[in-house]
Amino acid sequence: MATDKKAPIADPAALLEGACARNTPLELFRRVGDASLPVARARMLDIDGELIYLEEPQTIGMDVRINAGDPLTAFFSRSEALLCFHTTVKSRSCPVRLNARKVVQGMTIRRPANVKPGQRREYFRTSLATQDPIPVRMHEASSQEPATCPIGALRYEGRLVDGSGSGLGVRIDGENCSKFKRFRLFFVTFCVPGTEHRLDTLCEVRQARPILDGHAVRIGMFIHPWPTQRHLTRQIQPFLRYLVEVQRRVRRSA
Repeated sequence: MATDKKAPIADPAALLEGACARNTPLELFRRVGDASLPVARARMLDIDGELIYLEEPQTIGMDVRINAGDPLTAFFSRSEALLCFHTTVKSRSCPVRLNARKVVQGMTIRRPANVKPGQRREYFRTSLATQDPIPVRMHEASSQEPATCPIGALRYEGRLVDGSGSGLGVRIDGENCSKFKRFRLFFVTFCVPGTEHRLDTLCEVRQARPILDGHAVRIGMFIHPWPTQRHLTRQIQPFLRYLVEVQRRVRRSA
């Protein structure tokens, strides 16, 4: 009998406990009718009884609009798999103890009964390593007002190494990881192959690591729904179609 890919995970309790132990990041979406609107991201800090404790949710450059009682869908990754669960906000603001000495401000959500494989295909990263190089340009953006460019803003040229509807992987040669601090904002610009469409996205650095024996840096970036989610959804469609075509080519050659 075929396995139901939409079926709940067999042991959600152990999965969530492990995710909290690793402080796994969550992407939080507020459910409005049949739609899900991205509102913030936060790390899982602890789980206790019926509650999951999160760090203070953030969306760089935008107000976080989450209130007690709001229904949320949360996405997180385990290995290469995207997982999700439905929950509601228990408390929008509460102290969360990290250890015997440190307490931070955070929030609590209700522990879900089930965890399922994520159903948002656009959130899976597609490797572009075997495709023709896609040149990208990056310039630093202001965290207070992204539309403005700071004086002496950092500017770089690189290439796209992977992508999804929520994030990009960028390789830049001859640079050091220290220049790409976590949460720093950049506008990333590139042309979608096979089209004349230029995508200009506001991205937040999530991680940066050295590659090629330190001769290059690989930057993982989260795409912000800026200036609005509707604008991003419209602008990113040609790129999503390109990623689907790459996936098809890879499957045919396998």
